[in-house]
Amino acid sequence: MSQPPAARPVRESLLAAARDLADAAAGRKEAHEAVRGAALAIEFHLDTLARGLSRGQIEPRLRSRAEAIEAQLQRALEKLWSVDAALRQGPVESARLAELATTVRTLGESEIDLVLEEFRALGSLD
Repeated sequence: MSQPPAARPVRESLLAAARDLADAAAGRKEAHEAVRGAALAIEFHLDTLARGLSRGQIEPRLRSRAEAIEAQLQRALEKLWSVDAALRQGPVESARLAELATTVRTLGESEIDLVLEEFRALGSLD
């Protein structure tokens, strides 16, 4: 029995979401579940990034990079919504899911790099 959307736990990790999409592309995971999970993860990251940008919590020299990641997250979310709609009509090509997995993984890595750079700027990392 599936839970209502509001009760589903948000999987915050973009890298885990990318892995789920790759598993769905390979037929090891249900595609709808992987796509919805990835969309929730991206929505979580978009919200977090938007709050950081609006509150001026991101180092000014990294702001343009953060804004670029925010735009890429938004585009990826739109692609996920499109695939979700297509899945309601029937199966989608595994290549489309694999492409989304690569996109989400790249975004996760970009966001991690941004966070590490922010920590370096604050002197938290050497």
